[in-house]
Amino acid sequence: MITDSIRYLMSTEKSESAQGTARVQFQCHWKGKISSLYGKQEGLEQLIKTLQDFMSEGLWELDQTGAAPVLPDGKIGGNAAAKFVVGDQDYFLVSKSGKLAHQRMVDADFCVVRDFNLQNWSCEYLSSDESIQPTSDTPMHVRVFRASTELNWPEEVKATLHGHALATEEEAKKCGLPISHKETQCSTREDTEALITLMKQYPYPEHKVFIRKNHGFIITSASMADANMIFKSKLKPFIVKSDSNGQ
Repeated sequence: MITDSIRYLMSTEKSESAQGTARVQFQCHWKGKISSLYGKQEGLEQLIKTLQDFMSEGLWELDQTGAAPVLPDGKIGGNAAAKFVVGDQDYFLVSKSGKLAHQRMVDADFCVVRDFNLQNWSCEYLSSDESIQPTSDTPMHVRVFRASTELNWPEEVKATLHGHALATEEEAKKCGLPISHKETQCSTREDTEALITLMKQYPYPEHKVFIRKNHGFIITSASMADANMIFKSKLKPFIVKSDSNGQ
């Protein structure tokens, strides 16, 4: 069965494809490979590897349950991010843009965003190859991480998990989760700020799961492992998976 939120997202994706609209709505500047970071801090390679493993696990769960539905281009609607610090510099490990369905993510499928300029709507990133770009929802993830300081939350958000299921007001009510009422295009300033507006009304960490109208859910947490557990315990029971025939 296809839910209303998945049907909406599929029709939107078709429309954007017909208009030639790219998923990523910000400028990306490749600055080399992730391995160039390893020498900057002891244990950093293992930290990044551990985060990649947890993110891969979470995204696989979203894929298999239908929480990251397959869109018309064959890619899934879902992504993840985690924040880590090297010296006094924040870095953001994110899944790549355009993840294929039913395939586990490997280390080469991740990017490290070392700077996202919210004014210029552009980022510098590291990945295995220049063609591997950050998820289109990178600005949303980065904005949530930075909001921890801006909004003086008692706990810092260090991990986020996002899927395009559970995106309607009816589904939000059924799950008992806050939902934004403004509908905006993914990867844009408007979409990002709509989420922050919602989080100001329902502050973290009292609230850790939010729904963007006709965009999907986002889980916020202090760790990727906890974000994965939140999905399994609080959202997975409400996911209705569509089969390969779209029924």
